Amino acid sequence: MRTGQGRGGEYWGKLFNVDVTWFDGEAASATRQRGAIDNMASQRWDFVAIQAFGIGTLTAPVRKMIDAGIPVIDMDTLIAPLEQINVHSFLAPDNEFMGASVTEALMQAIGGEAHGHHDPGRAWAHGGAGPGARVSSPWSSATRRWRCLTPRRATGT
Repeated sequence: MRTGQGRGGEYWGKLFNVDVTWFDGEAASATRQRGAIDNMASQRWDFVAIQAFGIGTLTAPVRKMIDAGIPVIDMDTLIAPLEQINVHSFLAPDNEFMGASVTEALMQAIGGEAHGHHDPGRAWAHGGAGPGARVSSPWSSATRRWRCLTPRRATGT
């Protein structure tokens, strides 16, 4: 079964006449994804695009693909720090800007009359920042502008 993300990738592939092959499209764990990427690294590809489950979990098989001349596009979560691996490109959304924009739009829409809090949830598990990472600066600027908002530290749950 394809998630919404999978259907989108297949749609864009058809538009550009690219055959899309999915490996571990649900990435339930770093171990499961590593097995899928090890399998991927044993084959020949025109290019690969990978969203790592965690930083540093896929470095060896990705290096094997890069060494074989396969362009690797790193999406959203770093495969490894960019100075440690020569990926073709790194693509990621500006989550801080998006969060600040959405917060601003919501608070303007409700006139700043509600109370809210920022709960970073398990973002550290995905992005590799680690529990206790600082609250993003856009959220901090939103709490300065909209006093009814209160930051809440990540708990790791």
